Amino acid sequence: MTWLLDVSALVAHLVQSHEHHSRVNAWWPGRTLAVCPITELGFLRVACALGSTMEDARTALAFASDRSTLGNSGMRG
Repeated sequence: MTWLLDVSALVAHLVQSHEHHSRVNAWWPGRTLAVCPITELGFLRVACALGSTMEDARTALAFASDRSTLGNSGMRG
């Protein structure tokens, strides 16, 4: 089964200071995950609102998207 992530799940996974970061990371391993362009744009919007540069947000998203489980990267926010 492939899980289609929403913006909240993607932000929780990639932003280390998110209140649900550890919870999402505990759920994440071994799952087949996907994101759509709207979710990616939502993540970029939220990441920039939290103070990340667009370049850093894109880098985190690209790293996550290039891995079969969307990665284990993290942003500080």
